[in-house]
Amino acid sequence: MSIIRLDRAQVSSRQREGLWSVLLDDQTAIVVSSQGMASPALAGTGTPRVNARGRFARHATDIVPQTWRGWSSVATVARRDWGPTLRVVIDTADLEEGGLADLRLWVALSSGSPAGFDSPSSLHLAGLRFRSDDGPATWKAVVSDGEESETLDTSIAAEPAHDYELEVDLSDANAATFHVNGTFAGRLKVHLPGPAAGLGVHVLVENLTAAIRSFGIAQVQLLTR
Repeated sequence: MSIIRLDRAQVSSRQREGLWSVLLDDQTAIVVSSQGMASPALAGTGTPRVNARGRFARHATDIVPQTWRGWSSVATVARRDWGPTLRVVIDTADLEEGGLADLRLWVALSSGSPAGFDSPSSLHLAGLRFRSDDGPATWKAVVSDGEESETLDTSIAAEPAHDYELEVDLSDANAATFHVNGTFAGRLKVHLPGPAAGLGVHVLVENLTAAIRSFGIAQVQLLTR
């Protein structure tokens, strides 16, 4: 299982900490360990996946287009005025499983599910998104305030058969900052989620055509002050 390590300054500056971890029982069953926040709602049943990149809960869509699978929080777990930081470790599918073709991926703090949307202006949202047919094969940073949205191309490539640590940082009251595998990916300062809007955690894969698409989730970590 991939582990995210925090330095002491990060930990000591936060009052609340939540963690969802994927545990594999003899590599045949998945246990979601929930510490400090409500257990996630699962769409579909994840299956254990172990490869050279680590241990993951693999989530796969149906063959029917526009179906999504993954995790969503069942309750408000953050607000922007709590200064949350979301860190997620995912694993993209191998080429023989479709790789990153014909799909959308979301890792977001959002007032509702972003499935079916690229820039859901009606939601309060800050997240990282990949869509296979949306220009360069890169991660896009997205924010929205319930009425308007803003999208930034991070210029960081999204690749199949690759593990990613994706971070959405709202600890700055006036900006949303994004990192991919520890690399600064961009900052947005307009159309941020409302300060008091209730936000859940959404980590999703969605197929865009009649094909099964998948990804893996290793860890979901939420820090708030």
